[in-house]
This record gives sequence, structure tokens and C-alpha cells, in this order.
Amino acid sequence: MQKVKMLELLRRGIRQRVCVQCYCRPEGSESQASGRARMCEDQCPIFRHLPQIARTTRPIRGENLGPYERGLREAVCQGCEASPTAGDFCTEAAHARCPLRRYMAEVVDVVERMDEMRRHRAGSRQMAAQRA
Repeated sequence: MQKVKMLELLRRGIRQRVCVQCYCRPEGSESQASGRARMCEDQCPIFRHLPQIARTTRPIRGENLGPYERGLREAVCQGCEASPTAGDFCTEAAHARCPLRRYMAEVVDVVERMDEMRRHRAGSRQMAAQRA
């Protein structure tokens, strides 16, 4: 079985869940395989900041997006260069034109599902090692 790094699994999950509906995606790319990068990813705040997004959202749990939004604003938006007004007064975020802001719930869901999958696999390996 091929071992795929967690960051690549997150990218694939984002492509499956977010990219297919994103208004920034290149026309026709919604049918692309999730393992294949789209042309827009280099400029996309989600893909550019995915490691930071994952680190920031992992310790947060809950149904309310408020804590996620605050954490991402502090960890990602303050240093983002996707918009000249990035940070606390980002016009892209205020008008929901920033893909991270627009699809935050979906991004958080992908990160949480991948973390759950990783914990489950780690627990299974640990149980198998204890039996051996």
C-alpha cells in the first residue's frame, strides 16, 4: 500500500470538497482527479497556507466556526499576501471573495476528517503492536 503524506491527503480532500464548487477554479477543472493540482492553486490562499491552516485548526473542536475564524485570522490572514488589504481589514474576506473565508466550513471539515482518519490509523497500529 502506498503511503501518502498527510499534507497531500489534505490537498486531495480540499480539491474534492472545495475546488469543485470554487468560483476561482479554471473552467472544466471540477472533473479533474483530486490527485491532480489545478492551475489556480499557486494563488489560492487555502493551498498557499494549508500547513498553517491545519496546525491552527487541529487543536480547536466544536460546531461553532467562531474559534476557527479567529484562529485562522490570527495565524493566516495577518501574513497573507493574496490581497493588498489582507489582515484585519481585508476587503476580499469582508466580501466573501477570499476562498478561505468563503469555504472555511468545508476546509475545517476536511482537516477534521483527515485528523480523525489519522488518529484511527494510529490507534489501529498501536493495538496491532500490542497484540504482537
